[in-house]
Parts: sequence; structure tokens; C-alpha cells
Amino acid sequence: MNAELFNYSLKTLQVLNVVADLVLSVALFGFGYGLLNLLEWWLA
Repeated sequence: MNAELFNYSLKTLQVLNVVADLVLSVALFGFGYGLLNLLEWWLA
């Protein structure tokens, strides 16, 4: 396995990691937002 390929796969992994973090953040935000809306609707 040559170093160039290794560096490339490492970079790809880092990018995937960042993307996964973003997706998780958006999902959690959406979940919390939906939960708050549900709570407001429930209490109204």
C-alpha cells in the first residue's frame, strides 16, 4: 500500500467524519425542534 493512497483514504475518512457529524447535528436539531413543537401542541 503506497503512501499516496493511504493519505487519500485518510482524507476521505476525515471528510466522511465531518459529514456524519453535520448530519447528526441536523438530525438532533430537527428531533429537538419537533419535540418542542409537539410539547407546545400538547400543552396548548
